[in-house]
Amino acid sequence: METVLQDLRFGVRLLLRKPGFSAVAILALAVGIGANTAIFSVVDAVLFRPLPFDHPERLVEVWEHDLARGEDHDSVMAANFVDWRNRSQSFEAVAAHAGVSVNLTGLSEPERIRGARISAGLFPLLGVQPEIGRGFLPDEDQPGQPRVVVI
Repeated sequence: METVLQDLRFGVRLLLRKPGFSAVAILALAVGIGANTAIFSVVDAVLFRPLPFDHPERLVEVWEHDLARGEDHDSVMAANFVDWRNRSQSFEAVAAHAGVSVNLTGLSEPERIRGARISAGLFPLLGVQPEIGRGFLPDEDQPGQPRVVVI
């Protein structure tokens, strides 16, 4: 134990003798540790932790390619989605989602918020339920039906 205390005292004396070098060394260590922690957090969230859905290994996402506009990850058109859902023999269930930006109005100033337009089958497909209230009913995503919102 005495040897450890002597080494610690010697290290502190060396750091105090050259404060500029000590500051650079401590800063480099801090940046390195911070970067390592940030990268591990991302890798842990993306690669090691499973998605919070039932059977995440069985989920797939399908995109359309719009060659005319040069987009290779374009949202699926509604008519194509309906065809895919009705004709699908390979998938247990098919659902759609697309990000949208909408205006939220009320008593104060309108506010622009991000949301998603989804089909009624998305919540059951993912095996999740809304925290409060209910999800969408199958008839609610048919054309001509009133719009329903889940917050």
